[in-house]
Order: sequence, then C-alpha cells, then structure tokens
Amino acid sequence: MFSFTFLLGLSAVALGAAGSHLIPQDMLLLWQTAVSYQFWHVLAALICLVASRQAGLQRLLWSVPFFWLGIIFFSGSLYCKALHIDWWPVQLAPIGGSLLMLGWLIAALVTALASKK
Repeated sequence: MFSFTFLLGLSAVALGAAGSHLIPQDMLLLWQTAVSYQFWHVLAALICLVASRQAGLQRLLWSVPFFWLGIIFFSGSLYCKALHIDWWPVQLAPIGGSLLMLGWLIAALVTALASKK
C-alpha cells in the first residue's frame, strides 16, 4: 500500500514539473489544481497508512483506496482537460471529488469512534 502511494507522490512531482514547462498558460491553473489535490491526498493516504498501525485505528486503511481512486479520477480528469484530451475520464472529476470526500469522512468516523473507546 505504501508503494502505490509513494508512486502517486512521485507522479505528482513529475507532473507538476512537466506542467510548468509544457502546459499552455490558459490551462496552467487547472493543471496546478490537479497537482495540488494529488499532493494533499497522497499526504492524507500516507497519514492514514502510518496511523493505521496504532491500536484502534486499523480501519483507517479503509479510507486509503478512496483517496487513491479520488486522485486518479479527480486529478486525472483535470490533467486530461488541461491537455485537451476529449476522453471519457474527463467527466469523472465529480466522482473523484466525491471519492476524496468519502475518504476524509471514513477517516473522521474511524478516529471519532476510536477516541470513544
């Protein structure tokens, strides 16, 4: 699980760097938004992965796939749009955003329930 999350972090760095040189100015803000959301949710996934090793927080692992899929759908959709790729994933940003929020909701519920024990 850590490896895939680290690869998402690596790709965020690579995409951020490439975008600053290759993306047209009118699409740069969209590209930067995709990179930013990818970075923040890689960080969230890593925190959940590390914290899940503590007693009572193992269920934090449930949020990680939602962060991964959310990154792929949300950021991936924005990357496609910024590159003018007219492909079906371009329409997946709302689903990706919902998956990201679901990851946060699961993390919130797991930590809230663990603090009551």
